[in-house]
Amino acid sequence: MGLIHAFPGNNGHHVAPMIRWLTADAHAHIFSGREQKFLIADHPPDAGASVQQDERIRWIGTGRRAALEFTRQVRSDDHLILHSFQGPHLPYALTWRRALLRRTAWIIWGADVRSRMAGLERRPPSSYSLMWRECVRHMRCVGALAHGDYDVLESLRPMVLPTNVPFFYGIATASPLPVHMHAPKPPTRNRVILVGNSGAQTNNHAEALHWLQAAGATADVVCPMGYGGTPEYVASIAGLGMRLFGERFKPILQQLSPQEFDRLLYSADVLVFNHERQQGLFSLTRMLDLGRKVYVRGDTSLYRMLVSQGFCVFDSLGIPEGDSDALLAPLSPAQILSNKDAIQRHRSPRAAEDAWTRLLTALYEDHPRDVGRSNELSP
Repeated sequence: MGLIHAFPGNNGHHVAPMIRWLTADAHAHIFSGREQKFLIADHPPDAGASVQQDERIRWIGTGRRAALEFTRQVRSDDHLILHSFQGPHLPYALTWRRALLRRTAWIIWGADVRSRMAGLERRPPSSYSLMWRECVRHMRCVGALAHGDYDVLESLRPMVLPTNVPFFYGIATASPLPVHMHAPKPPTRNRVILVGNSGAQTNNHAEALHWLQAAGATADVVCPMGYGGTPEYVASIAGLGMRLFGERFKPILQQLSPQEFDRLLYSADVLVFNHERQQGLFSLTRMLDLGRKVYVRGDTSLYRMLVSQGFCVFDSLGIPEGDSDALLAPLSPAQILSNKDAIQRHRSPRAAEDAWTRLLTALYEDHPRDVGRSNELSP
């Protein structure tokens, strides 16, 4: 009986740190000696890639091949954790394996639940969307990175839903910041506003850039767009930024290493996340740990979760109503301390261990799920 982790693809910024955390000797007690195996729906990387070949890692390809290989690799007595439930292979591979679904935990990343729920609203829904819904119906439990994302599933009722387990990944503090980054940022000639975390269209860069212009932002505006998104979209945002801010706009078009990305975060004074769903929790937590000011859309489950957990974050929807001074005003010492306290409560290594323990307890419990409104395990 093994514990299988399934990833929808190989994004080195996410997958490699997760596997390192899950297999670290310091966390072995969480998994009680269970054999762990990792299935990545992608092709094997070139030498030097962040996720290297390992006897515990299986590269199962994409599309139909991934579905067939997934079926071969997962035994009838395994337990399964889906790190995001997306990709064309999973519903095809899982729909008919009800016993395995009852031993499956799904970690919601955000895009997976929202895109598929939108697919179910189309008339008629596709066969793929119907198979996806059937899989969810039989899963054991769900852990949402932004806790409100579980509520998106409520429209599936009266279907019985999987148990809701408050959860987050243990990667935000997996690689501690260098000592010098805990010191205040040295004064610089220009302040820096960081917009988004990737080249994906879900960053809603254009809207955020127009808001910053409306607020009269006088800082340098930096957009890291080295991964995610199409070349056409990235080029359009780079062109828009240059038209709005001239030489103060600085697009980053190459993918940065984790160390380079940490240096970029350290250089920034303000982070603007205009995503309409959970995205970039690692970058957001890093910025809060650095004592920087963070804007998140106030109409998202991510914003509501952060506020409920005691984080001091600001609503990006209010940016165009303010001015440059208000936008760039630093956090007070009390606000910085409040964010660091919230990180210790909700994003610390101990909190991560507790989150994984809750998820595994729900996954391995023997009794069936309650009928009606599913249980929510409290942290």
